[in-house]
Amino acid sequence: MWLSIETSGREPTEISVDLEPGTTAATLTKFLAEFLRTEDRADWLLYAPRLARTLDPGESLLQAGVCFGDRLDLVQPGPVGKRLSSGRRTGASLDLVVVGGPAAGQRFALTMGDHIVGRTADCGVRVEDPALSRQHFRIAVSNSGELTITDLGSANGTFLDGKELPGSTALPIGSIVEAGRSLIRVVASGTAIAPKGTDGRIRFNRPPRVRRPARNKQIVVPSPPARAEKPRLPWITALAPLAGGIGLVAVMRGQTVE
Repeated sequence: MWLSIETSGREPTEISVDLEPGTTAATLTKFLAEFLRTEDRADWLLYAPRLARTLDPGESLLQAGVCFGDRLDLVQPGPVGKRLSSGRRTGASLDLVVVGGPAAGQRFALTMGDHIVGRTADCGVRVEDPALSRQHFRIAVSNSGELTITDLGSANGTFLDGKELPGSTALPIGSIVEAGRSLIRVVASGTAIAPKGTDGRIRFNRPPRVRRPARNKQIVVPSPPARAEKPRLPWITALAPLAGGIGLVAVMRGQTVE
């Protein structure tokens, strides 16, 4: 199982672990603490941002809903741990959750205002998906909590529940947004996105992608050239040799008589 592990003061670490069906959160926490060489190895806990909770040390990881590609935070004990996942902030009523793709498990709080989603660091919501455009789409949260989504001229387009965005449109809570290789949902803050399987994989029916209609390209074919006319020989030019020949004959006869 591929996991992305975060801990305070370090860059995310991508690891691959073999989990038995009964592997507990405490077992994985101990392994990660030793692997990352953290201090106070016995005091760490695992916070799952996609599930919006700290995992109980004695519960099975697969039964808890940990999935392939999940992001787990190694945190100190506390109400919700000493830190939350990247992009997680308090005081927001909505969360943007990456539920599929290379960045599955990322979770971001959406406060009132505009939020640019893309792959670069200058985006308010940076999703680690190389198939995303630098600034792929924007989500606007109004004072009343209504959501609007707008594609920002992305290379691969943005799809809402399988249909390509025609421009700015309303974004219902819980809808699936497809951008790049990622599937994204906006949910109420703290909502757990639980998998349906028990093997660490999220099963879903991918919304159908509507094929873009082919654009008819108009090609202007130039008209064929006019048929060339043969140049006419002026009659004076045609008779000049004849006149010259008659004159030459007359001269020759005159010289013969003498």
